[in-house]
Amino acid sequence: MQICTANASCHKVHAAIACCSMLLIMLSFSGCGQVQTVSGVQTMPTAFHTGGQRYVIDSARSEIRLLVYRDGPLARLGHNHVITGSATGDVYVADSLADSGFRLLIPLQSFAVDLPGPRAEEGAEFAAAVSEAARAGTRHNMMGGGMLDAAQFPQIIVESVSLQGAREAPRVSALVMLHGKIQPLQFPAQVQYDAERIVITSRFSVLQSALGLRPFSILGGALRVRDELEIHIRIVALKQ
Repeated sequence: MQICTANASCHKVHAAIACCSMLLIMLSFSGCGQVQTVSGVQTMPTAFHTGGQRYVIDSARSEIRLLVYRDGPLARLGHNHVITGSATGDVYVADSLADSGFRLLIPLQSFAVDLPGPRAEEGAEFAAAVSEAARAGTRHNMMGGGMLDAAQFPQIIVESVSLQGAREAPRVSALVMLHGKIQPLQFPAQVQYDAERIVITSRFSVLQSALGLRPFSILGGALRVRDELEIHIRIVALKQ
C-alpha cells in the first residue's frame, strides 16, 4: 500500500510532517514566553535595533525553505518534502553591528508545500513527483486549527535581539513569535553588502531531539521524520 496518495489520511500524515518542520524553524533551545497584546495586536516584548540605513525586504526575491526527510524502515513509502515561504519587513544597518537589527514578517498564507521548482532544485532526494491533489490537501490541513491555525495566527514575526561577530558573517540571536508563543532562535548568517541592497543567507540544521521535541512518527516508527532538518534562508532587502 502506498502511503503517499491523495486521500484524507495521506493529507493528514503529510500535513503533520510539514507542520512539524515549520515549527522547528521557529524553535530553538529551551525557553518559551507568552505574546504580549496591545489593543488586540500581538507584539514582541522588546524592540529590535533600528539605527543606521533602512532596507526593505523584497518579498518576491526572499525565501525561507525547509528540507524535511523521511526516515524509518518504511521510508520508501513516504516523500521527502520541500516547504517554502516568503517574508517582508525591515533591516537596519548601522556603523556598529551591535546597533543593527531586523524584523521579518512571514505570512502563513505564503507557505507552499512541494512545489515542482524547489523540489527540482534540491536534487535526486526530492525527485519523486507529488500530485497537485496531495500538495493541496497537505497544505489545507497544515493551515488548519489543529496545526498552524492560520486563521487565528496569520503570520510569524522574527525580530533580532543581537548580532555578534563579523559584519559579513554575524551570529544572530532573535525572538520568534509563532502560534501565540515567543521562542528564542540562534543561527549563523552571511551578509553581502551592495550599493543598493543587502543579501542575507543562512543554512543550518536542527535536531528535533536536541530541542526536546519528538519527531513525527506513524506505524510504530516504521515511517517517520528524520530527526535532522535542513533550513535555508535567503533575504534580499533594498536600500531606502
